[in-house]
Amino acid sequence: VAGNYNQVAAVGLTGVLTLDGSNGGNNPVWTFNIGGAFTTAAGSSVVFENVVGTGSVTWKTVGAVTLGATSLMIGDLTSTGGAITFGAGAEAVGNLDAFAAITLGAAAEVVGDLTAGAAINLGAGAVAEVLDAGAAITFGANAVTGKIANVGAAVTFGAGAYCVGVNARCTQAGSV
Repeated sequence: VAGNYNQVAAVGLTGVLTLDGSNGGNNPVWTFNIGGAFTTAAGSSVVFENVVGTGSVTWKTVGAVTLGATSLMIGDLTSTGGAITFGAGAEAVGNLDAFAAITLGAAAEVVGDLTAGAAINLGAGAVAEVLDAGAAITFGANAVTGKIANVGAAVTFGAGAYCVGVNARCTQAGSV
């Protein structure tokens, strides 16, 4: 059921969490406030059911966020006290915001923006739309972004990695 959920300690997700919008009207909203770390096991997923419209999910944690390999997340993820780390093949639809670093494992994909107070590291074949880092950005081989909004230090591209869009931070595909 759509609503606000609060947990004072760490939270772990294994298996499938189904967000049922049948009682939430059009565009139901879920907010999860977690007082510690948030971790998903490999292959875990968050999915919508009975959602009319877009639905909205927000995950706010005081601790680190770790998605296991091939996990699937829906919603914006914010970590005010730790890093955000995605295992290989993990996917999210939503923005990631961490006061620390953000790391996407090999072939991880985020349909959304990454904003980090520290470094952003994209593993081999990882994909994210827009990068905004307070420190360095590192692309693994064949990693892709649409745009680099800001970077606090150097940008390093692995073999075959590139920016799709050309802007002040990414002046041409494959270079900064």
